[in-house]
Amino acid sequence: APYLYSKLGFDPINDFTPVVSLCSIPNVMVVPSKSPWNSLKDIVDAAKKSPGDFTYGSAGIGGSQHLAGAQFKTAANIDIRHVPYKGSGPATIDLLAGRVQVFFATIPTILPYVETDRVNVLAITSEKRSPLFPNVPTAAEAGVPGFNLSTWWGIVAPAGTPQTIVKKLNE
Repeated sequence: APYLYSKLGFDPINDFTPVVSLCSIPNVMVVPSKSPWNSLKDIVDAAKKSPGDFTYGSAGIGGSQHLAGAQFKTAANIDIRHVPYKGSGPATIDLLAGRVQVFFATIPTILPYVETDRVNVLAITSEKRSPLFPNVPTAAEAGVPGFNLSTWWGIVAPAGTPQTIVKKLNE
């Protein structure tokens, strides 16, 4: 957040005490099923052939999908262009229509399109493979080490909360 917003109003590191991590959900890199790309390596190669012309969609600026694309761009050392949308729905529509080449989607958002063979999942952005997609490699397995990003949810308390209270909340 401090990298995206100039006036955040709080310090995300020093103003809170972690209580508990609830869950995390990785993103998946998807392409339309009729796309010529069948692997993460294909995407990297295509992006290197046309720097700046290759596009990835996201559900909006600052979300995990946007950040996944930015991290992918850095980890793969490629120049791809971010196309932010106002939500996953419009991003998915433009992916299926071919107006963006790649979409970093959350699994719940894209699963119906995977199940109906409208998109192909090329990689998952977590350290481990997903039980939902056991045949889909992690980005590191697919040739882009250091590319790992998941959305996470947790509970925090104000900084300085006594440890006894943090422990009780955690339990």
